[in-house]
Amino acid sequence: MRIKSSVGRVVVPVAAAALPVAATAALALAPASASAVTSVTAARAGQVAAAPRPGGLLKGHESAQLTLDSVGAGVTVRIQGGGAGTSNCTNDETSKTVTTGSGPVQETISFDAKSSGSCAFEKSFSYFTVSVTGKNTSGIPYDSTTRVLFGQQAARQPYISTCEAGHDRRMSCRETSPRSLELRAFPTEVRAPGSPALTSTRSTIMNLSGVGAGPRVSIQGGGAGTSNCTNDETTTSFTAAGGLIVQVLGFDAKSSGSCAFESSYSQFRISVKGRAADGASFDSSANVEYGGSATLGYRASCGDPKYLHHMRCAVSGNQLYLNADPVAGW
Repeated sequence: MRIKSSVGRVVVPVAAAALPVAATAALALAPASASAVTSVTAARAGQVAAAPRPGGLLKGHESAQLTLDSVGAGVTVRIQGGGAGTSNCTNDETSKTVTTGSGPVQETISFDAKSSGSCAFEKSFSYFTVSVTGKNTSGIPYDSTTRVLFGQQAARQPYISTCEAGHDRRMSCRETSPRSLELRAFPTEVRAPGSPALTSTRSTIMNLSGVGAGPRVSIQGGGAGTSNCTNDETTTSFTAAGGLIVQVLGFDAKSSGSCAFESSYSQFRISVKGRAADGASFDSSANVEYGGSATLGYRASCGDPKYLHHMRCAVSGNQLYLNADPVAGW
């Protein structure tokens, strides 16, 4: 039903079903007063003003959260957004450099989404390169980088942040919410405190992060069907004390008998179990591999991905970089 004002051409739709029959008849017989029409019109205008624009999205300042796990104090973190071929319909992309303190680094990536011209109908997005470089106050060196994407996947779509595979070096990325990313950087060259000099053909280094203090870490090398031409594979177990865990994984490569002509290799079962001091609960594991020959050289491998359980793995040079993730719901 429509009410026509006697003082203007304002027409306001009213749902007849929402009114009693008597009231509907009365409205049909009596013209509405100017004040009544103005009041209804104002209410309707207020509803329109409160509603989102088409698609429910505005073109304006947009941001997402980046959290970099602690790498120790004194390391340089660089965030660079935008640039030729890496953004569309954006201005003022985040470009900054910070020096880390002792805890995690929390920063935002952002831009102003343009709405002028064709940008009113195009998606807005920007890539951001994140680099972690330098030594921390404990002398642990970093030279890590990754690239993330923040923006729309299509015009009028929500803004989301995503990890970009294939652009990371000694750094991992995890999407924790539509506008939140968690990054972890791994050091370049680290030796376990007090460890013996490394023999490149017999050992590799495992760098394990994300555990915190409290969980039990177990390393089991060798075993039936998991090694060949090796002895004395690394086997140890300890309680994590917090911070980065650095451990040598190695074995004695046998050269007697047929082993003189065969490759020496071993799998190492890495497990993290228990509750950390911050309440996080872990049940993480991985089967990594190390092996080769004196002729071809030795190398580390993350092994079969199906054996990664609440654990992420990357290889750089002759080192393994593992990150244990807590179980969901802790």
